[in-house]
Amino acid sequence: MIKKNPTYRVTVFKQNDANNPVVIEYPITCKFNCQRATFSNANKCTIELYNLAESTRTAIFKDALVGDLEEQNWKFVRLEAGWNGELSQIFFGRILQAYSSKEGGQTDVITRIECLPFDIFSSQSSYTFA
Repeated sequence: MIKKNPTYRVTVFKQNDANNPVVIEYPITCKFNCQRATFSNANKCTIELYNLAESTRTAIFKDALVGDLEEQNWKFVRLEAGWNGELSQIFFGRILQAYSSKEGGQTDVITRIECLPFDIFSSQSSYTFA
C-alpha cells in the first residue's frame, strides 16, 4: 500500500515583481474553496492560511479599495495541490483583497485571500453560439 501525503503550495506575487514571490507550503494549515461557474455567475476562490509570520502577512496584504486601476499594482495567486510532492495547479488568479484577522476568542491569526480566476480578465469574456 502506498501512503499518500497531501501537500500544497500557495504562491503570491506582484505584477511588477514576479521574481520575488511569497511562497507558503505545507505544513502551514490551508483551507481553500474554489468555485467555477458558467456564464455570468461569479467565479471565485477563497484561501485561508493559518498563523503566518507577520512579515508574510504584510507581504500578502492587499486592500480591496486601493490600486486596482493600475496593472502594476495587481497581485496574483497560484494554488497548487497534490500528493507525495507531485503538485498540480488548481487555481491561478488575481487577488481582490487579502487581509488577516483573529476571530472571536481564537488564538489563530487567519489570513484570507479572496481572488478571481485570471481568465476572466482576458479580452474575451463571453461567446455566443448559434
